[in-house]
Amino acid sequence: MNAFIYVTPYFPIYFMFPLKSIYYSDIVIIDSIIWINLLLLGGASHIKKEHRNKLIVLSSIIILVASATWFARILFDLRNTNPLTPQEVNPKHQSASIVINSLNFTFPEGMDENNNPYLHYIEDKTNIDIRVKMPSVTTYEDSLKVELSNATPPDMLTTYEPKTFYDLVERGELAPLDELIASYGADLQKYIPEEAWDTVRVNGHIYAIPTSNEASGEEVIYVRKDWLDNLNLDIPTTIDEIEHVIRAFTKEDPDRNGYADTYGVTWMQHLNQTSPLLGAFGVQFDHWVKIDGQLAYANILPGMKEAVSFLAALNKEKLVKPFLSFSSTKKDWLHHTIVDNNVGMFSGSYYHQTLIHDLQRENGVEAEWIAIDAPIGKNGERSTKALPLVKGYHFVPKNSTNKAEVIKLLNFIVEEGRETLDMGFEHQVWHRQGEKIVYDSNEDKKAEYRGIYSILANVQNRELYEARIKHKKAVVENLHKAERFAVESEFKLYQTPTMHPQHKQLEQQLKDLLDLFDEMINGQSSMDEFDRYVNEWKALGGDQITKEVNEWYASNRANKK
Repeated sequence: MNAFIYVTPYFPIYFMFPLKSIYYSDIVIIDSIIWINLLLLGGASHIKKEHRNKLIVLSSIIILVASATWFARILFDLRNTNPLTPQEVNPKHQSASIVINSLNFTFPEGMDENNNPYLHYIEDKTNIDIRVKMPSVTTYEDSLKVELSNATPPDMLTTYEPKTFYDLVERGELAPLDELIASYGADLQKYIPEEAWDTVRVNGHIYAIPTSNEASGEEVIYVRKDWLDNLNLDIPTTIDEIEHVIRAFTKEDPDRNGYADTYGVTWMQHLNQTSPLLGAFGVQFDHWVKIDGQLAYANILPGMKEAVSFLAALNKEKLVKPFLSFSSTKKDWLHHTIVDNNVGMFSGSYYHQTLIHDLQRENGVEAEWIAIDAPIGKNGERSTKALPLVKGYHFVPKNSTNKAEVIKLLNFIVEEGRETLDMGFEHQVWHRQGEKIVYDSNEDKKAEYRGIYSILANVQNRELYEARIKHKKAVVENLHKAERFAVESEFKLYQTPTMHPQHKQLEQQLKDLLDLFDEMINGQSSMDEFDRYVNEWKALGGDQITKEVNEWYASNRANKK
C-alpha cells in the first residue's frame, strides 16, 4: 500500500507528454520507484530497519531531483522543439505566414528570418506564430506570383512596386481590408495618414496596409573635400561651378600622384544617382511639374533634354567614370566608387556617409568626403527627387485563412512594438543617459536585420527616427540637406482613365526611354531621338493624359480648400 502511494503520482506524467520528452532522468525515477517497491513490500526485509529508512530517504531525494530535472527538460522541449502544433499546446495561439523582402539585410550567425530575438519578441507579444519566407531580392517580384498561385497562399505578402499591387487588385486576387482594419487596426488608423490610405484605396475599398518612407528626401551630392583643398577650390553651389569642379577633378591631378587617373564624377545607368543634377534644369524623371499653374510631364520638357545633354557633354569630355562597367546594384556601384579611390563627386543617399566611412576603413582608403546642397541652375531651379510617402504595400490574398492575424500583427508593429523594432532592445542596443540616448554601435549593427520587421508597418515618426540616428551626426546633417530641396511629383494618382488601357505600352515606353537616355549620354544615339520620344508619347494619348492630370489637379486643389 505504501509503495502504491509513492508510485501513483508519477503515472499520469507518462500520458501528459509525447514520448520524445522522456529523458535519462526517467530511468533514474523508474529505478528509484522499483527500489522503493522492493523495500516497502519486504523485498529487502533482511536489511536493518534503520538502513532501510535511509535508503527510502535517499530514493525519495533522487525522485525529487530527477523529477525537477525532468520537468525542466520538458518545459525546454515545449518552448524549442515541441512537435505539437501551437494550436495543440495552446488553443488560443494564432498563426500567420508572410512573404517579405529581405532588403539585403543579413542575420548574425545562427539566426535567420524565423529564428531571432526580434521575431520571438513579436510572437510573444502578439501570441501569433509567424512563419516568414524571404525570396531572393533579385527575383522577388516574380516570386510573389509563384506564391500567390499556390493552393494555400501565404496570409500576407509585401511589394515595393505599385504596379504589382494595382495589377493584383485589378485581377481580384486581394481581400478588401476595411472591416478587418475597423475591428483590429485601431493603431493603424491612428498613425497612418489619410493621404497614405488613399494610395491603397481602390473603388472605395482598402486593399493593402501602406508602409511609409521615414524621410521625404534622399539624395545629396558627395564631394572630395581633400581634392577641393588640393586644388584651392571652393565648395560648388551652382551647376556651372559643379561642372568646373568636375573638370578640375579630372584634369588637374587632384590626388597629387602625378598620374592622369582620376574622374570628376560618376552615376549609375538609367539616370540613377543624378537627381540633384537634373533638378538644376527644373525636372525630375517621371515627375509632373507645375508650370504657370498647369501640370506638365517632365520627361517631355525641354529641361529634360537640356539635362541629358549636360550629362552627355560631361561624358564626351571623359570626365565621367564609366558607369555601365559596374553591377546594376547600388551597393556594388558605391563600393567601386569609394574603394577605387579615383572619383571626386557623386550623388548618393544621405545615409551613405556611414557606408563610405566603413568602406574606407575596411579597405585602407584615405579620403575626406562631405555632402553638399543640390546645385542652383541657370534659371534659379534647384531640387532633388522626393521619396514618395508610401514605400510599400502589405496585402492579403482573398483565400487567406488568417486575415485578422495579419492586421493584428501590423497593428502591434505600428505602435506597441515601434520603439523596440526601430531602435533595438533597450539595455542591449541602446540605453538612456539622462535625456540622452546612447547607442552601442556594435550591437546596433548586429541587430540591423530588425528592419525587415519594423518596415512592415512603418510610419513617418520624425522624433523617433532622428533619435535612432542622432548618434550619427553626419547622417542627420545629410538628411536635412536631402530634404531641403526635395520635391514630389504634383500628380499623386497611379493612373488616369487614358493611362489605364495604355499602361503596358506606357510602362514599356518608360523603360525604353531610360535605355535611350543612356545611349544619348554615351553618344550612341542623337539628341534628336528625344523629340521622337515626345511624339511617340503623345501618340499614346499624351495630350489627353495631360488634360486628365490637370482636371484631377484642379479638383484636388478645390477639395483641399
